[in-house]
Parts: sequence; structure tokens; C-alpha cells
Amino acid sequence: MSQTDDKSCEQPITFFSKKLDSTQQKWPTIEREASAVIEMLKRYRAWVFGLKIHLYCDHNPLSFLTEAAGKSAKLMRWALALAL
Repeated sequence: MSQTDDKSCEQPITFFSKKLDSTQQKWPTIEREASAVIEMLKRYRAWVFGLKIHLYCDHNPLSFLTEAAGKSAKLMRWALALAL
């Protein structure tokens, strides 16, 4: 997680990682990436609740989460949670 300083430079303010269990390791990449976003938002809910945030990800299919959500009930739940 980062914020922009006075000189328009991104400055990191916190880092977060989580080890995947054996079931999560078998998920498709889009589900693992979406899970990471959900976990981050849960972890830093107090910081981001009610704010407009920008999510940058190096996994391009994640940007089509709403389109891919119809293929998986899990992705549909996560897409709805992110839409709120």
C-alpha cells in the first residue's frame, strides 16, 4: 500500500503478505489475485473504508473481474464485495 507525496512520488506505507494453503495454491491465477485484493481490503479496512482507492495490479485479467465473475461463484461474490 502506498500514497503519493507532495512531489507526486509513490511512497510505500505498509506491506502485506500471506501464505496460501494447499487448496488456494490450486486456484486459477485470477482467483489467487482476487483473493489477495480481498485479503488486503479486509486487513486495512480501517484505513480505506469510505475512501476512493486505486488498485494497480500486474495481472491484466483481474481488470476483467466482472466479466469473469459469471464463470465462478467465488469470483462473483468477490466482484460484488469489491463493487460496494
